[in-house]
Amino acid sequence: MKYPIGLAVAAGLLVSACGGGGGGGADGSGSGDKTLEVSVSFPQQTLSLFQPAQVQPALSGFEGHTPACTLVSGQIPPGMQLNGNCTIAGTPTVQGSYAFTARVSAAGVSNTLDFTGSIGAQGPGIQYQPASGIVGSAVSSAPGLSWWPAPVAGASWNYSVVSGTLAPGLAVDPASGVISGTLAAQGSFTAQIGATLTTPLGVYQTASTAYSVDVDVPTFSYPPLALTNASGDSLLFLGLPAALQPRTDSSNTMGNFALVRGALPPGLALDSATGLVAGVPNRVSPATDFEVEATITKAGVGTRARASASYEIRVPGRVLYPDSNSVRADATFNTITPLWASNPAMLVPPPPVTATFAPKPGNCTLPAGVTSSATGAIDGHPTQAGAFQCTFTVTYTANGAQWTGEAVLNLDVQ
Repeated sequence: MKYPIGLAVAAGLLVSACGGGGGGGADGSGSGDKTLEVSVSFPQQTLSLFQPAQVQPALSGFEGHTPACTLVSGQIPPGMQLNGNCTIAGTPTVQGSYAFTARVSAAGVSNTLDFTGSIGAQGPGIQYQPASGIVGSAVSSAPGLSWWPAPVAGASWNYSVVSGTLAPGLAVDPASGVISGTLAAQGSFTAQIGATLTTPLGVYQTASTAYSVDVDVPTFSYPPLALTNASGDSLLFLGLPAALQPRTDSSNTMGNFALVRGALPPGLALDSATGLVAGVPNRVSPATDFEVEATITKAGVGTRARASASYEIRVPGRVLYPDSNSVRADATFNTITPLWASNPAMLVPPPPVTATFAPKPGNCTLPAGVTSSATGAIDGHPTQAGAFQCTFTVTYTANGAQWTGEAVLNLDVQ
């Protein structure tokens, strides 16, 4: 769309005279009139509060005519001004969105053009990343800043808790906003933090932002022993000394241990000062577990924590007679001695076991002339032939632990 000189200006167009002009027509224009198609546009942008800035419009189509701008209505950000060369420059001091109408003219041009624009000014924002830790650990969280590209001379910050609660042991530094301290209690805590920015050009109150901390207690554990069953329970063996040692981070100290659930392995005891569960297992037990509570101290802060351990107690092995024992009648035979067979799961040397044999009443028949000893040794000079069987009750003793089993002797006298 084009307009001749002297007509009202339409948006986006500026009409300019161009030398010479011939006689005027009915509309007041001459044959030498020239119409300029111009464009004036300001970029839609948001400026950082208290930061020097300049907004440069896009000007085109003036063909050597120098444009000049004045503010007609509306407002530009306080602290800034619309210059004659159509730039908007200064330092915004009040947050907001500002719409305005400016008028552009040009030397040698008979009319003017009004155009609209808008500019935003945004104050800085603060953000904190969520934190987590355990009681007794140190925390230090610095705020992040948005819309604050560079420090401002003479500016100062004042951070504070607006609502909610910081984790016990933490405090916010008013000047830097750093939240630091030593976590002192378990729980989940959220506080809203706000900040006031004071500058030589004005004061700005940020929106509050959340700072959250999840605090857990220090932990300890009873790691499984080297030997475990298929489920991962520690394998203990009758008569073989065992020790379950609690573990925690090297920066922690432990004490005041107490059994709070389940039963300790039979024959083992809990040391309340060290948490060591040690002793000699004295009874077979299926897989089971127990739980111990202790005071874990980190950086001078003590909290109660719990740990569990699971175990199974098995026999370390048993004594067996050879499967086939054939001797001649009316002849003295070599002593038949039972042999020790370790439990297949026992990959460590067995304890020193003493086995005492006693014929099981009603379940032991030996030929005449054959005797058995308490060690299980079979000797003699059989005087009768036949197949004989004797079941022995075996009492095992190792490191003060005692348990019983059976051993079966099959004797063929020919």
